[in-house]
Amino acid sequence: MLMTYKPEQQHAGMFISGFDWRLYGTGTFRQLPRDEEHAAFYLDRFANKLSRAMRFGKNDLAYYAALEDRTPGLGTRPVRKHWHFLIACPDHDLLPSVARELWLENGISKIERYDCARAAGYYLNKLVADGAYTQERNLQHLIYEGPTDLIEATSACEYVPDRLKGMTYGEYLVIR
Repeated sequence: MLMTYKPEQQHAGMFISGFDWRLYGTGTFRQLPRDEEHAAFYLDRFANKLSRAMRFGKNDLAYYAALEDRTPGLGTRPVRKHWHFLIACPDHDLLPSVARELWLENGISKIERYDCARAAGYYLNKLVADGAYTQERNLQHLIYEGPTDLIEATSACEYVPDRLKGMTYGEYLVIR
């Protein structure tokens, strides 16, 4: 099956990848949340605890997250609700291990240092393009360091398939 990509998804992935993220994580739930707002409560509680544990200031921790909750095709089992998130904050050697320990209250997680060479920002925006619920915190306090012309940058990006590079269009310039 050929996957289809929406130009907006590529631009949004490039845009969100333009911030200085520290962690990329996937967090599951021991007990499924009732709804998206309940899942957002758990994510925000985790962020507050991480911020306090690391002694960050009020606006020092930011995140961008997509809640994956879908039934896959081909008769496979449904995917339980879980967050995929990016966290920006001051760096610390213990940050990944403290984050993993704090998420245990909610369920299990895979939290690792963010690697800008990988496609986490694109993956989150793929979920968003597919209708995932999003949550963000303090993005306005981050400094955007990505490209100023997302259309041009998308056509040069290794992550964007060659067959789509000429299909980027629109007015997706970043102005901050």
